[in-house]
Amino acid sequence: MKRSGNPFVDTGLCTIAALADKSSFEDLKIEDIEEAFNKYDIATINKETKSFTMIFGTNGPLFQNAFKPKNKEIYIDFLKALLIEMKKKDTGEICEICGEKHNFDIDILWREIAKKHNIKVNGKKYVGRDFFPLIGSIGNDAQALPSASRMLNICPKCLFAVNYIPLGTMLIKGRLICIESTSESIMIDLTKGIVAENLDRISGGNKEIYGKKEGSSVIYLRLLEYFELLQEVRKQESLPETVAIYLWLFSNAGTGADCDMIEIPNKPLKFIWEVSRKSQSFRNEFLKLISKDKNGSLFDCISYGWDYIGLYPKGKYKGVIPEFYEYFQKYIVGKTPKALNFAKKVAAVMISGKEEKELSRIQKSDVFAYSENKNLAKSIMVDLILNGNANIVDYLELFNRNDKYLNTNHKEGFDTIMYYLCNSDTLEVTEEEDSLDYKVKSINTHKKIKTFAELYFKYYVLDKENGAYKGIEKFKKNILDNFKNFDEYWLKDNFSKLADIYECETLKLDYDGWLDFITDEEGNKNIKELMFQLRLAFAELYREYIKEGKLA
Repeated sequence: MKRSGNPFVDTGLCTIAALADKSSFEDLKIEDIEEAFNKYDIATINKETKSFTMIFGTNGPLFQNAFKPKNKEIYIDFLKALLIEMKKKDTGEICEICGEKHNFDIDILWREIAKKHNIKVNGKKYVGRDFFPLIGSIGNDAQALPSASRMLNICPKCLFAVNYIPLGTMLIKGRLICIESTSESIMIDLTKGIVAENLDRISGGNKEIYGKKEGSSVIYLRLLEYFELLQEVRKQESLPETVAIYLWLFSNAGTGADCDMIEIPNKPLKFIWEVSRKSQSFRNEFLKLISKDKNGSLFDCISYGWDYIGLYPKGKYKGVIPEFYEYFQKYIVGKTPKALNFAKKVAAVMISGKEEKELSRIQKSDVFAYSENKNLAKSIMVDLILNGNANIVDYLELFNRNDKYLNTNHKEGFDTIMYYLCNSDTLEVTEEEDSLDYKVKSINTHKKIKTFAELYFKYYVLDKENGAYKGIEKFKKNILDNFKNFDEYWLKDNFSKLADIYECETLKLDYDGWLDFITDEEGNKNIKELMFQLRLAFAELYREYIKEGKLA
């Protein structure tokens, strides 16, 4: 057998491969398919599985009221006939699902079955969604693949294989899935796990679809279990860079038939792979998150690289263990060790010297809902830079990871500080790197801010001929220590002063340059963030000036 490229057919073939204990499509022969068909009563399985009618409706031979009480008998004969057709030489037309040649006509086959069971045939038999998911038929183009002037040409192999989807599928986000992957072995092995789960449920009399009450993140549990098994079998093997998984979520019921695809790219797969190699406490943390994640938001966060609220403290819950939190921040969210260390430093200063009553006030998940706490944290950031324990890049690493001018994510940055406030026993700053690569999503100080800060510093401290020439001590006293009280009017006034004295290519000192200076990349005026970044830039300039011994 070969992969068809169609998720429905390939899921069916994966299911058959699981039943035949084959590890690849190439290993799966017609004889193996026939043996699996004879060994497993697929008619009874599909009759007892709720997912079957979700996939094929009730108009097919297995549930058609007009065929009672011979439904199973007719259905089995239909599948046997498809098996016989699969053995015939491929000389005819091209299957529009898998691209292989065949000389099969479903109308002829159906008439033979109808004759055997004394079924009345009304007109020509077409392939509809009762035989293949999401296929329209003549007179019914309401499905994902609508009919045109003729029915879709489908070979017997594809029509046979899809009947095994109910055994190889599960529910995610209320819809059935088909699993595709760039790795054939992962695709088959994951389907094998689902098949085993469904067979256990059916043998125990459980007709409910796997995944219905487990939550959308059950696929991650399946992946974790699978990767843990691989670690045991192949100790030295790593996950290939090219591996990705594609979940086809579909519904074929009623008038709401649709199909959607979710990619689980290499990055989150590597994350789960690495989780499977971590300590038991690390894996347990992941399992706890999965068990609580009933709506699949963890699944979405891992797939799209978003932060996840379930990592953070809430009430008496202190959040996930620091090892897991930092791993997630680096390899899913994209925060650097520098950013995390900066958050640790701010949190450490915030709790330093505090009595128990004061600690209980700031070691809460809503600590930054209050402006005074945010202002305290910002003042600490300035002091860290003044003292040489941080720089403005550290701030940007934590708060500005979208590569956009002035467009910071304060909530995400303060959430990280809040996590460390509530986990103050893990505030040791470390610079060690992990084995996985991660994408740095932050930028350095924007050249416009840096240029303005340097020009103003020159004007206020150094320029004897054209500037204020107040010196470094007055810069510290009048500008740095008083900066939090400055506003847009102060900034505009000094922008004009610099425009009258200096010329600058990097920062246009005119009206258009002013508008460009105070607006972010989306065109929104963002004076507050601009002023704070200038405050940090001034602190850095002051520190470097003092460091070079120019004060003396």
